[in-house]
Amino acid sequence: MNPIKDLNDFLYIFKDSLCKWDCWIYTLITDTGYSKPWFCAFFPLFPLIVKNLKILFNGNVFYTAFILSNLFCFFAVVFLYNLVKDVYSEKVALYTIVFFMASPTILFYSTFYTESLFLMLVTLFFLLINNKKWFYSALVAALASATRNAGIFLSFILVFEYFRNQKWPVKLSDYRIILYFLISVTGLISFMIFLKLKYDDFFYFIKATQNWPERNGFTFPLWDFLKWLKNITVTFQFKITHDRNNLSFIYILITVLLIFWGIRKIKADQAIFLLMVVLIISVQPRIISCSRYLSSAFPVWILLALFVVENKREKLLYKIIIFLMLFWQFYMNYRWVAGYWVD
Repeated sequence: MNPIKDLNDFLYIFKDSLCKWDCWIYTLITDTGYSKPWFCAFFPLFPLIVKNLKILFNGNVFYTAFILSNLFCFFAVVFLYNLVKDVYSEKVALYTIVFFMASPTILFYSTFYTESLFLMLVTLFFLLINNKKWFYSALVAALASATRNAGIFLSFILVFEYFRNQKWPVKLSDYRIILYFLISVTGLISFMIFLKLKYDDFFYFIKATQNWPERNGFTFPLWDFLKWLKNITVTFQFKITHDRNNLSFIYILITVLLIFWGIRKIKADQAIFLLMVVLIISVQPRIISCSRYLSSAFPVWILLALFVVENKREKLLYKIIIFLMLFWQFYMNYRWVAGYWVD
């Protein structure tokens, strides 16, 4: 028996179980930069953070990313709990956190994906907005726009909330919001300048996805979702194969139903953010990977919590939802570890 060999074998299996799909791409970006044109579809902030902090973990990219992802997820949960508690109630906040943690997409928050970092930045942004910390909100929005393309939505929400909190009529001499807006987009702008210098195209992060299968171009909002609705086949593949499952379809369906049910029950800035995320997802030609994108649109978890709290059979409904979510989470983890597509 060799303890060192056994430990190395365990660590290899652990890494192989968690690092799938985009995780390897972010690992390559961390190691080699944007050496391949199609890498440009992946935004740079998280790989940059890992690259600069991996020295603390013996230069190991994956374990640096793994620890950071879980740390970011922890702070995201803390920020989300306080955000919801301040605006709604402690019970709604607790339900929101439980639903988020029980969701089938929670596995993306423990590996080298941008979900945990993005959610942490988004929830921190909304906390700062609620406290009218405009400058710090702009800084956080800048980081979010360097993490994922949806981060640019925070810049527009910043402008919306700034004007909504001003006394009318707003003085034309108040140029601060212009400064805040410019700061908030620096993450995306910096990435675009880099792409212009390297690939001679400011928008190469869009062009980089054009050769991806099933991702070329845009379509009418929710068109692919409607096609799935017409030919719905919700099946569990216990004999795991590479066939697509229906997680993204179910996430979009539940999100759309919750929006119709209670979009007016949440704050305007949160509603706008959720609608923006749904819109950008809905114009994709195929609803692939939508579940994890929607999972970081935190207002959907608030809507689900409100729906349960306001239901007469609250406790029963809560137990049913948790059971279904945990069952699906187990199933998704099972597919993920086996190396099959999950969303």
